[in-house]
Amino acid sequence: MTTDKARLNVYIPQELKDRLDRLAETDRRSLSVTVELLLLDALERREKDSTE
Repeated sequence: MTTDKARLNVYIPQELKDRLDRLAETDRRSLSVTVELLLLDALERREKDSTE
């Protein structure tokens, strides 16, 4: 399966990983999609705040 998405390896505390896993399960999404959505939301908020 071909994708236009880049792979990103990061190190995070186990507690944060556990929280992300729980959120993904609650939202019935994969961990990857959950992290992607959280990053997009954070970036959009930061970019909005920097233009105000």
